[in-house]
Amino acid sequence: MNRSELELNGALLEVAICCGIRMEFPDIHLIPNLLIKNDTLLRRKETQIDVVAVSSSAIYVIEAKNWKCYIKGDPGDYQWTGMSSNLRVMNVFNPILQNLYHVRLIKAHLIGNGVQMPPIYNLVCVPDQCEIRTQSKEVLPVSSIVPFINSVEFFSKKHYDKNLMVKMIRRLCDQ
Repeated sequence: MNRSELELNGALLEVAICCGIRMEFPDIHLIPNLLIKNDTLLRRKETQIDVVAVSSSAIYVIEAKNWKCYIKGDPGDYQWTGMSSNLRVMNVFNPILQNLYHVRLIKAHLIGNGVQMPPIYNLVCVPDQCEIRTQSKEVLPVSSIVPFINSVEFFSKKHYDKNLMVKMIRRLCDQ
């Protein structure tokens, strides 16, 4: 599978995630493919967040891994292993740690700009048929994303300025 095929597969999962969230939560603001370029904050000069979902109760930072066979790793492992439908084993940087970096970028930006922020959730999403071989609660099949968000939203007691958070998160792209 070449790079463009991998990107297309990833994009398809991202669309499925966004569609599921949009159907259940029309008021949640979705920011897909957030590309952050920053020479001072980023070692690689840029990073891309697959999906950011912003409600008045929480921010959900979602890393999509379209691996159809399995995903394997422990939260503290540097690399994780996965297998997609082409049956090729792939090793990648731990997606939880990768996404934690994204969460920290968003937190630092919001705090640095004086924005009161809700809880931020670090989630890794895989297709439903993917066997999840990790103890990490952050790794969810795509069909569990909506119930997860639903439970957070249902039990949330404090509300924040969603529009301000979206505006500030989008400003990350302009730095």
